Amino acid sequence: MSEFVQHLGVPVWTESGVEDQDFESPTWPDIEAAIGGLDGHTRTEVYLHPRRGDPETYMAIAGGSDNHYLVFVCHNNERFDEAVTPDAPEGTVHMVTGGQLGEFQLEDLVTFDEALEAARVYHQSGELAGGVKWRHR
Repeated sequence: MSEFVQHLGVPVWTESGVEDQDFESPTWPDIEAAIGGLDGHTRTEVYLHPRRGDPETYMAIAGGSDNHYLVFVCHNNERFDEAVTPDAPEGTVHMVTGGQLGEFQLEDLVTFDEALEAARVYHQSGELAGGVKWRHR
């Protein structure tokens, strides 16, 4: 079976800048390890692409500190789907994404397990995981 995701990008932030780790035809264990490796410091996001060099279609998973993950899918730079937790308590958390500290609403974040489920389904089919709640923009 051919998997939907053909490229995995893992930026690693260092004092001298960002170094990209790229994986062609990543396996599910590669993707799972990349998400599990998010540390909120040097590894703050991963990108799943159906085609290498296509900056307009991808899934991004960011964060990782305190079991908070930002997950969204960009479809041809035309539509965005965000994994959400609508019943989360009101409040915000600070976490590093894209190498920068930001403040995020708890309802805009999901757990590690939800982030993994979203990535697993996207990797297999390019679809949104049915067990995860999504906001469409």
